[in-house]
Amino acid sequence: MLRVIFYLIIMIGFSFNISAAQTPPDVLKAYKDYQALLKQKDVPGAKKKAYEAWQLAEDKMGDTETTANLAINYLDVAAASNKKSKKIDEGYARVIELASLKPEAERNEHITEQYYKHAKYLNTRRQFSKTRKIAQRGIDFAMASGLQKSTFLGELYTLMASSYVPKGDNEKIAEYTGKAFEVFETADDGYVTMQPLLARLYSGYAKEGQKNILDAALEYQQVMESVENVLPRNHPFMMRALGRWSSMRERLSRNGQLEEAEEKGLCQCWPYDKARNETVKPIKRVPPIMPARAFQSGFSIVEFDLTDDGGTENIEVLESWPPDVFDVASKRAVAKWRYSPRTEDQTDSDRTDIITTVRYRLADEFGNLIE
Repeated sequence: MLRVIFYLIIMIGFSFNISAAQTPPDVLKAYKDYQALLKQKDVPGAKKKAYEAWQLAEDKMGDTETTANLAINYLDVAAASNKKSKKIDEGYARVIELASLKPEAERNEHITEQYYKHAKYLNTRRQFSKTRKIAQRGIDFAMASGLQKSTFLGELYTLMASSYVPKGDNEKIAEYTGKAFEVFETADDGYVTMQPLLARLYSGYAKEGQKNILDAALEYQQVMESVENVLPRNHPFMMRALGRWSSMRERLSRNGQLEEAEEKGLCQCWPYDKARNETVKPIKRVPPIMPARAFQSGFSIVEFDLTDDGGTENIEVLESWPPDVFDVASKRAVAKWRYSPRTEDQTDSDRTDIITTVRYRLADEFGNLIE
């Protein structure tokens, strides 16, 4: 059984088929309306109709597999909309309750999946305490049900690690990513998921927090290499990893450890495969202004040239994460930077193609970095 699980989708393109012969007409109509709105990409309308179909089934059909399937249809659309709702919490509890109607061979995996989906929804909502509570229930259930090699168990461990990232609890992050890796390496259920990449990213966070800079860089590099030529360069996995990787590389360079790090596997990959100008040093750097629309930390990798008197020109953003959010602020800041005036021994190439990274750190009300 092979299924590719996409976790960054906005529109859910899957729904359970409902048998017309066994379904009351009003339930069937609400279900068909939901399907039509889903195809039209009307998420609010589809969510409303999906909920209506589920509730009608509860009233007229009670404890049936159709009721459970209609609840799942609602949950898939509602959870993807990323809005807080008690209905969603109630829905996952109800689906798990109705799992007893499923064939025994499917039941335990189905329940574990629902625990994962519920915990993921809560984690997206930044309800981290609740995330850990539901994820732990799922982990306990999976372990008790003999699902030690279930991909969903690995995903639950990854969510546990994710929930500790805002707290900066590096020991917990390392603990749960380690458990996730063990499961993903032995999983035998045929599921394909991108969660191992997230686990690798979180493992990098933990190593970075523990001051293991090279190990952190290599974790981020593995994420980058895994998605390169598979996903767009501006994919969230690639960009988050690239931002942290470039930061680790700069720290290694400042510490005089870059040559040693490259011997141990740190690559000279993009944008470090491009010749970099190390001959000029800034004498004034104006910090960027955090854009009002920024919703998380990020970075811009900027390339520019120098005028003879030390000003900057031909400023270009090579890459930025999140896309387009920091581009203008970064270019405005770099435009105000000053470098030493040109000296007689400098050539044109000494004052062109300068690359730097402008970083933005956004924290929540508790001072936790918002990644």
